[in-house]
Amino acid sequence: MNFLIFLDFDGVICDSIDECLVSSWYGYYHLYKEQQPVGVPTILKERFLRLRPFIRSGEDYMVIQELLAADIKINNQLDFDRQLEIAGKQKLELFKTLFYRARTYYLKEQPYYWFSLNPIYGHLKSKLSFLGASPHFYILSTKKADFILAILKNNGITMNRENIIYSAAQQKLSLIGAMLDKKNVNRALLLDDQIEHLSGNRDPRIQTFLCLWGYIKEEWSMGNKDVKPLTTEGFTRLINDLAW
Repeated sequence: MNFLIFLDFDGVICDSIDECLVSSWYGYYHLYKEQQPVGVPTILKERFLRLRPFIRSGEDYMVIQELLAADIKINNQLDFDRQLEIAGKQKLELFKTLFYRARTYYLKEQPYYWFSLNPIYGHLKSKLSFLGASPHFYILSTKKADFILAILKNNGITMNRENIIYSAAQQKLSLIGAMLDKKNVNRALLLDDQIEHLSGNRDPRIQTFLCLWGYIKEEWSMGNKDVKPLTTEGFTRLINDLAW
């Protein structure tokens, strides 16, 4: 085995923005506030989508709901991270628990609806059956494996659970470096749509790619020579050119 390839899930494989919006709305208002608003703003999704690029983990979606409710303006990642610090570790842990409780509720009680909120990107769907069967391929995500497996299964895709890695709060580049050492492999590719997961790479064995079809800020695709922007067409060429 001469290479490993790691793909993020949300925003790279799965267009999950609607599910994250619905689950965080239910988690924040029904489970945390225990009081549903009188109505849902018509521009909620637009405002939610504007903050989506700053997300790293599930609890962050709940933070977005709180920021939108309080009409707190966020202009960049530093602004968002400042709000995470204000929330504090205890509250963020609670937010994570409630977000996954909401996600579990929809998966168990309304599975058809939940799956409809988690479509696979078209250019990925045509490749996933092949990728899922390859020992070279891993999903590296802050989304828990049970939910990823459920979405893949619903799309007729089989994949070993061992090849789905829940990164939690760990640095993805560090996890990949450790796997290269463990498996004695000298090349890895990481495809993600969160620039912080890709930036600062000092390991020459790892190539990083910013997926332009994901939830990104336009400026992320410029000015970072160590991270290659990747289009849907570029993804197809990349997969076809690898020595599987």
